[in-house]
This record gives sequence, C-alpha cells and structure tokens, in this order.
Amino acid sequence: MAKKRIVMNRNLDRGPLRVEKIHRSDWIKLEDFFEFYKKFLEGKKLEGIAERTLDDYEKHLDYITPYITSPSRFDKDRAITVEKIRAYQTFMLNEKQYKPTTINIRLRTLKAFFHWLYKEGYIDDKLYKCIKLMRTPVDLVQPLSKEDIKKMLRAPDMNLYNGYRDYLLMLLMLDTGIRVKEAVNLKIDDVDTRRGVIVVRGEISKTRSFRELPISLDTCKRFREIIKISKKYDNNYVFLNELGGKLSAATVSWCFRNYGKKVGINGKCSPHVFRHTFATNFIRKGGDVFTLQRIMGHSTLLTTRRYIQLDIDDLKQKHKKFSLLEEYI
Repeated sequence: MAKKRIVMNRNLDRGPLRVEKIHRSDWIKLEDFFEFYKKFLEGKKLEGIAERTLDDYEKHLDYITPYITSPSRFDKDRAITVEKIRAYQTFMLNEKQYKPTTINIRLRTLKAFFHWLYKEGYIDDKLYKCIKLMRTPVDLVQPLSKEDIKKMLRAPDMNLYNGYRDYLLMLLMLDTGIRVKEAVNLKIDDVDTRRGVIVVRGEISKTRSFRELPISLDTCKRFREIIKISKKYDNNYVFLNELGGKLSAATVSWCFRNYGKKVGINGKCSPHVFRHTFATNFIRKGGDVFTLQRIMGHSTLLTTRRYIQLDIDDLKQKHKKFSLLEEYI
C-alpha cells in the first residue's frame, strides 16, 4: 500500500511540483516510535480530547517504555514489529499477570497510536490490526446490596466536615450515578438547588458532552449546607479537602474503600461501585435504558448495559410481570 503526497520543489531548474509515494511499512524504528508518539499527543490535543484521555495516553507510554527499551528484547533490529507487539501482550498476561481489563486499557492506547500512524502514512494497517483485545466478562462489578448501602451511609462521621462531605458524595452518586471525577470538579455555579439540577460541564465530562442531572430534595438540602462552607473558604469548588483546596478523586476512592472496611463489606467498595449501584437500581425501579444512558453520559447503549447487573430475583419479577402465558392460561 502507498500514499501519495505533493512535495514543493524549490529549485525551479529541476521542474515544478512532483509527486512522491510514501511507502508504508509493517514495522517502525524504535527511535522513531517516541518521536511519532510526541506528534500523536500534539495531534490529539488539537482535536480537543479530554484532559483525562491525554493523561492516560502519556501514562501508558510510560508503561510500555521499559519493555521496548530493554536490551534483552530489542538488542538487534531495534524495531517494533507485529511479533514484538504480540510479545508485549503475552508479557503483560503471563509475566506481569495483569487482568484482562487492565491489558485492554493499555492496548487501546497502542491501537489508537498505530491507527494514527496509519492515517498519517507512516505504517501499513498490520500493526494496529494485529492488536486484539482480550475477552472480558460483561458483568464485572456487582452493585451494593440494600444492607451494604445503609452501612456505608452510616459510616461517615457527620460531625466532621470530611464525614459530611463524603456522606453527600455517596448520596449524589446513588442519586445520579455521576462519575467521581465529575463530582469533585463540580463548582458552586453548577448546582441549582432551586431547580433541583446539577450541571456536568463538557470540559469535566469524560465524553466531553454537557448534561444536566436531576437531584432529590434531600440531596439539594445537603448541597446548600456544604456550599455555605465552600464559600467561607472562598473556593469555587463544592467539595474541598482538609486544607480547603479542591478535593481529588483519589482521596474520595481512598475514603470509600476505608468506609467499606470499617463497616465490614466483603466486596469492593468504591465510587465506581456506587455508579453501578445507581444504574442497576434505576432499572429495577422501572427506569428505561435510554434515559439511563443519558443520565450516565454514555455514548453507546453497550456501555450502559455493562453497568446493569440484575440477579435472578429481578429476572423472575420482570418475567412474571410481562409473561405472555397469563393471557392464554
């Protein structure tokens, strides 16, 4: 395969414009890999993709660098080939023993990078087509039970700011299914307690899309209280840390994990689990999947489906309600 490009000939004696062919290759030099990756990041910045995605692209480069620069693996040809990419997948699976979901996250970044190289005319399609994602179970995260939710809501110390803040974050996630990074980036102006709505701005949304989320009366009441505290610190953000600065998503995850251990919850307890809990209970209570998709800010229904884990009791109730046989027997 080849891609044409027009090259300006600055020497008039040699003729006007000429057409060259860029011969695509199924390999890339190791030293070119890093130079191209810089151009790839620059191109993605110009596309206006989310800051979080850019951070992930840079982070995943740090993950693969020790592997591809190891003399024991690249001592001869110093080239990245289809075989080397597949060897990297095997390395992550067998030597590092990463979970399939972790491996897929890193492979998606590589696939995006090689696809960019292909579109720019540097390589043929073999390098990015050789990257095959691993099969993973659809239902990975189980939601919290009613008993576990009650335990978690009783865990924070409501007499302390941190406890009250974490309690409100739990309410907010159970009420809206908001992502933790979206929650910690909420500003005071994003919360409209009169209308009962919070705004997820495009710049803080994972999908870069603006959306409004309805919140319950009790959540509104708690927001009014915590916003009063935030204003005292002259901070535009709703949720603050112990020093009065912006709260981080990592801190929230750490707090939720500790609350789970404190109250004796056996399974994983994180903001992401709360998001799954919201999605599952929304469907259990009769909500439709299209509304859920919009609330959660998913670009596809397939993603929304992965957040819904119904047990056998849920299926039996739905089956009984919509059974066709009752019309005939």
